[in-house]
Amino acid sequence: MNLAGPYNAGLMGAGDKAKLDFLFRTRALVTPENFGAKGGSSTPGATSTDNVAVQKMFDSGKPCLFDQYYSVDTAIIANYAASQVGAYIEGFGTRSGLVLKAGGRVSLEGMNPDNPIGWQADQYCLQNLAIFVDYNSGNVPLTLKAAGGDSGSHSPGVDLKNVNIIPTSTLNGGTGAQLELVNIRQGSLDNVSVAGRYGAYQGLGIVHTVLEGGAPVEIASYNTRAAHLQKAFVVKAAAGATANDDAQGHHWTNCTALAVDRGWDLDGGPEGFGEWSKISGGHAYFREIGVFSTNYGNIHAEDIYLLGHGALATIQGIAVTGTSIDNYLFLKDNRIRLNAATGATRIGINTPAAYSGSAAHNRTTGATHAYDYMQGVTSTDNT
Repeated sequence: MNLAGPYNAGLMGAGDKAKLDFLFRTRALVTPENFGAKGGSSTPGATSTDNVAVQKMFDSGKPCLFDQYYSVDTAIIANYAASQVGAYIEGFGTRSGLVLKAGGRVSLEGMNPDNPIGWQADQYCLQNLAIFVDYNSGNVPLTLKAAGGDSGSHSPGVDLKNVNIIPTSTLNGGTGAQLELVNIRQGSLDNVSVAGRYGAYQGLGIVHTVLEGGAPVEIASYNTRAAHLQKAFVVKAAAGATANDDAQGHHWTNCTALAVDRGWDLDGGPEGFGEWSKISGGHAYFREIGVFSTNYGNIHAEDIYLLGHGALATIQGIAVTGTSIDNYLFLKDNRIRLNAATGATRIGINTPAAYSGSAAHNRTTGATHAYDYMQGVTSTDNT
């Protein structure tokens, strides 16, 4: 598509343009320009600031389109507590979206997890959207948050597809989380990418945070990528002691962590139904731990390529600690290469006696202790 303007047919067909024109004419689909934005640009580097217009666009409750680039330097917070259908926000891939200046961030919040199943279908749907980070601070560029509570409802959920959070240069990048999902029940992330400041090994990538009393279940990530961060994919357990507040189901398929200290960092909890996760077909280029978990049970890690590097004193391919309600590990067909690491202690797989399960057909090279610290699980054909 030629995205110089929403009314320009560009490379769209006549039927596509007619549909888009109708949506704009009836204001069923709105852009920041509908609310007075002046800084729209076809490139991310040439925008002025349009805080008020972007805020008003979200507050309208209508489906939103970023047809060009717009920048903000303050917190844009959209509250969907009264919504039955949540948010729909779309862009044109890397040709449109938001530029976050110092102080800028976006938070969609307020959806009620106690909504009954039925008319309420809360959803944060974002697709084909680029968010450029033009600062170096702890602001979270994008937060998707639901209120506390636990009814067992499938809502609220997320549907993210082709969403990219990107620093504007090698000197920029958030020092906190890049994308945070707070108390989200279900959904999927497909072709989502986040990145921090080049070579800094600081900040977090995609973070799942559980609120006290909440119970997120079954969030799946496909082909997601996190680069130049301290930790790429993070699950945080809830504080407190309310039952059923564990992190529960998170699954990653063909996901990549590039130039990070830790690829996966999963934190479980002692209550509720326990946790279950699957990491399949992924890749991590890391300098401390490829896959790490604390009190997180029932982990399936298979067909992952873990490539360690750097001079940290201790480096581990897969490391598990603590206990959980569901103390099982299934580690299969993983390739762990620690040849490029120079630390004195290089461990392939490290598991505690509290866990049972199996480790089978894993291959480790460059380790000082390939499987010496592997306890609890049954070992089969690990070399």
